[in-house]
Amino acid sequence: MSTIGQKARDVNRETGRVLAEHPLTSALTAFGVGVGVGFLGAILLPDRSRQQDAAITKRVLDAVLNALPNSVANHLS
Repeated sequence: MSTIGQKARDVNRETGRVLAEHPLTSALTAFGVGVGVGFLGAILLPDRSRQQDAAITKRVLDAVLNALPNSVANHLS
């Protein structure tokens, strides 16, 4: 019977294998989750007005579009 420590090592090993096999998908997923959590956090902050939220959202989207290659950014804007 395996211990909790052994199961944790197995999960860690399997996670590493999946990340190594799919690096771009893993990075894009992590980025998307981070952006989603950031937007959710900004929405849930009670002291911000809708105008401030819109300004923050626009700045974030502009930053993302500036980071993307022009061929991709032109299709999104």
